[in-house]
Amino acid sequence: MSGQYSQDKKEGLWRQTSLTGDVFFQGNYIQNKKNGAWKYFYNQKPQCVLYYKDGKRDSLQQSFYENGKIQSIENYSSGLKNGSFKLFYDNGNLSSEMVYRNDTIIGNHITYDKVNIIKTNIEYRNGTPYNIIVMNDSLGHPIDFGNFKNGTGLLKTYFDGKKVSEVNYENGISTMHFDSKPRDIVVMAEKMPSFPGGDKGMMSFIKNCIKFPPDSYGTVYVTFKITDVGDISDISILRGASHDIN
Repeated sequence: MSGQYSQDKKEGLWRQTSLTGDVFFQGNYIQNKKNGAWKYFYNQKPQCVLYYKDGKRDSLQQSFYENGKIQSIENYSSGLKNGSFKLFYDNGNLSSEMVYRNDTIIGNHITYDKVNIIKTNIEYRNGTPYNIIVMNDSLGHPIDFGNFKNGTGLLKTYFDGKKVSEVNYENGISTMHFDSKPRDIVVMAEKMPSFPGGDKGMMSFIKNCIKFPPDSYGTVYVTFKITDVGDISDISILRGASHDIN
């Protein structure tokens, strides 16, 4: 990662590039805080564009599939979700839509299948489900969602036709929860993972832990996943250097 410091604070354009000059991401800092558009790339194609104001996500946010079609459109203000949130399939059709106000879902959360048939339509109040308007299977047939109504009762949810959770609610508050839904892999999370101590802490950790073989040098590019509890998994070498270094 390269850029300039001013009085020990990041300032101006910062970017991360490969040995061949391909840009992984780039954006601007003002007084050590992200500002303006930050662009991320994968295989030299746009992956997402995030906008910041004084270090907080602000305004329109977009992510893209490798085929160039939009994956998500999100709206923030001062780091909080505010406005329309939409997810899309890689064929361009809408996958889900909802509206947030100050990080809380308001109104209806609607999901669709790949041919634009509604799968679920759930009314939210104060950020929690209140009524089930529609809950269908993959063929468009109604399925058993429990006795949930007006924020109270048992609510069942499904994933790929299989029941994955049962939640009891009382006046909008959940009292029991079972969840076996597999975690989705995302490229732009609600809160992006960060290393304890920030970039400086991460670089200090890497410097102290990585041991190069004598008289060896090179750069190894890796990909990995970060779980919802902060563990790193599925590490693989994207581009190696030598057998000893790899």
